[in-house]
Amino acid sequence: MRPPGDKEALQESLRKQIAEAEVMIVPAALYRRNVDWVEFQMHCAKAYDKPIIVLEPFGSTDTIAPAVQELADDVVPWDQRQLIDAIKREARHEETTRFDVIEFKLD
Repeated sequence: MRPPGDKEALQESLRKQIAEAEVMIVPAALYRRNVDWVEFQMHCAKAYDKPIIVLEPFGSTDTIAPAVQELADDVVPWDQRQLIDAIKREARHEETTRFDVIEFKLD
């Protein structure tokens, strides 16, 4: 059993971390295992006007919970490039249009 002040201390620690963060990234799969804590953090991020990026469940067919979907500013798959682009768009308001260059060698 946790000491009585433990929950409040953890909430305050999370508030401080979220206040200093640029963006909040939430793996959607965590929601079902920790509903109360994920909701607390997401509502806290919204209170601090921090964007929330949700990562789709990796390697499964699970859907994203409606509560998470509603609070998300962006939902991206587990892909490094798409996550970086989402952070740049949501937190830094940077343009993320990229062009891939493919070089062809003609004989």
